[in-house]
Amino acid sequence: MSRRAFFSIFAIGAILRIVWINVPPLWYDENFTLIVARLPFGAMIRAVIGDVHPPLWYVIEWAIYHTFPNAPAWVIRVPALLFSLATLPMYMIVMSLLRIKPRVRVIAFALLAVLPFQIWYAQEGRMYAMLEFFVLVALAGALADNYILLFVGSLALLYTQNYGPLYLAAIALVIFVRKDWMIFFIRQSLIEFNKAMAVIVSACVLWIPWLMIVRQQMSNISGRYWIVDKSIGAVVVNVYKLFFAATVPTPLFTYSYIVTLVALIAGCFAILKKSEPPVPGRATVVIMAFVPLALAYLISLVWQPVILFRPLIGITPFLYLAICWNADEMKAGSKYFTIAIIAPILIAGVYGYYKNVAAMKGEGAISSLPDALAYVEDHWRDGDIIYAADDGPWINLEPYTDKPIYRMPGCAEKGSFAPVLGSLSDTTRAAIGMQIAELSDIPHRRAWVFAPFTPLHPDCYREQVKPLTSSEPVYVVDDSTWIFSGVWMVTR
Repeated sequence: MSRRAFFSIFAIGAILRIVWINVPPLWYDENFTLIVARLPFGAMIRAVIGDVHPPLWYVIEWAIYHTFPNAPAWVIRVPALLFSLATLPMYMIVMSLLRIKPRVRVIAFALLAVLPFQIWYAQEGRMYAMLEFFVLVALAGALADNYILLFVGSLALLYTQNYGPLYLAAIALVIFVRKDWMIFFIRQSLIEFNKAMAVIVSACVLWIPWLMIVRQQMSNISGRYWIVDKSIGAVVVNVYKLFFAATVPTPLFTYSYIVTLVALIAGCFAILKKSEPPVPGRATVVIMAFVPLALAYLISLVWQPVILFRPLIGITPFLYLAICWNADEMKAGSKYFTIAIIAPILIAGVYGYYKNVAAMKGEGAISSLPDALAYVEDHWRDGDIIYAADDGPWINLEPYTDKPIYRMPGCAEKGSFAPVLGSLSDTTRAAIGMQIAELSDIPHRRAWVFAPFTPLHPDCYREQVKPLTSSEPVYVVDDSTWIFSGVWMVTR
């Protein structure tokens, strides 16, 4: 790829990632990041220990917030933007080490730069763009026998997201496959393999202290978290989301879904097709594209569901490579036909992202809450309180108000299935200062009750909230197929 082509595509990718980064309100996960980042360091670590993610992302966000405490809330998205931008040249380095054909390299790079899924997580205050970057860093270290790079990437992966070990397993398999039979017959290959394995093992040893915490975290969420689907259909849907997330407008969704999956299947057949001489990088692309996904699915079958498209972001560079693997051999007519099929989806997806991103963030998890809070504060009287029926409203409201806010005790959080009510652990709630009490035990004159209703709320929750929500809400926050949420006024 020429320098001009690289910088042109990079510039387009950068513009797409920067535009409107400050526009959509933060949704639940981002607001949680903001709340944790504002804590003293010790409380921040305690909050993370009680959560379901490693601490590296939160440490970075903590450092940024405490350096710029008066920055607007959307600034917590800046680290994701920077990691996403750094991923672009790192992707080129990996493709160069894999000796990918020049034309394929250009198309794959362009897909990474402009696909809506990549833009989405470049503009979200969560760790997923960082996860993708460190997958490529660790793999580049493995391919180049650069053990410092491999160590840094491996350790960062483990402390970025709990999918990190799945990616490390794939990278270890890549190292083994690339050495092939030479490990057993050529001494230098065996030495290099052992060095690489020693580096990965060293990173894993430094991860052991956190592994003990991960075991407790997974025990806390077992059977109570909201990742509930482990079917093959769910896997396929999650793979599709790695290209367009939920950005393609409804009229084009089915078309987009079919074209994406057909293109991916065709690309996989092209990769697996025998060729003489063998194509460099073929096995690596297959392993990195599918082994982490296969491991996540296996864990879901034998233990508990863990399949979620967001942490699968690390396989996306290789899925994009698979889709365009045969581009170098296509005839002119086939190229124009392919462009005519794919271009409308890509344009619609990017357009749909910017048009609907505020509503799509977290599938409506922020919705009209800022407007609802403004309504409450405009009608506030002395003696009022805000009462959140579960973790969701509390997290989404707390960063933006100085009014007293409490959380209703959960009815099913100690039971076997409370996916929404159990989204935070008691450890995390205590660390972030969440006050939990029955409404009757809290001194107040009026209570503004924020209560959401979704299919994931258990029946006991509905019974518990019913006395507080028996009348019409004074403000409707959400009214859709998946969620009804409102604000009710309860007087003492």
